[in-house]
Amino acid sequence: MIEKLLPASKKHFPKKKFRGKKRYFKNLIDTANSFSPSLESDGWYDMWHYHADWKGYGNINWKFRLKHIEALCVIYQKFTSQLQNYDSPHQIWLYLNQDDAGQDAVFFHTPNPNEDNYPCQFEEVEWGLPIIENLFSELIPSLEFRAGSQMWNGSKIFFLHTPKIGASIE
Repeated sequence: MIEKLLPASKKHFPKKKFRGKKRYFKNLIDTANSFSPSLESDGWYDMWHYHADWKGYGNINWKFRLKHIEALCVIYQKFTSQLQNYDSPHQIWLYLNQDDAGQDAVFFHTPNPNEDNYPCQFEEVEWGLPIIENLFSELIPSLEFRAGSQMWNGSKIFFLHTPKIGASIE
């Protein structure tokens, strides 16, 4: 059922043939596992984000998209474990674009000197999507998720966050 919410997208399909899949996905997870957020208490992060699928391979099929989502979950979990010792105000969320897997990302945000945009609130989002919340709770069983969606530029966008970590995006 979730595959229908995040379908393969011919519109954002990679231009080249996808070769070396086994090595690519091994490297994808290795890169996520070796990632180490360097959170400094006096640092600031203006909508910092991490994309796992710049080339859009997740647009080919659901299996490929799920592998990239799993990599994003590894990054999200690494952040949340470090945030237990982080005293500065912050927000963290996952962003999924229904039409383009290449846009899926983990976002981390704090007050910053660039712009007065903290806390970031997504007011037009309709919250409460159990099918997505359940998928992410299976991928990261130690965390509880809230999911919501909204239309933006003709695409459905999904936001996920963990209510007990950081400032709410709701």
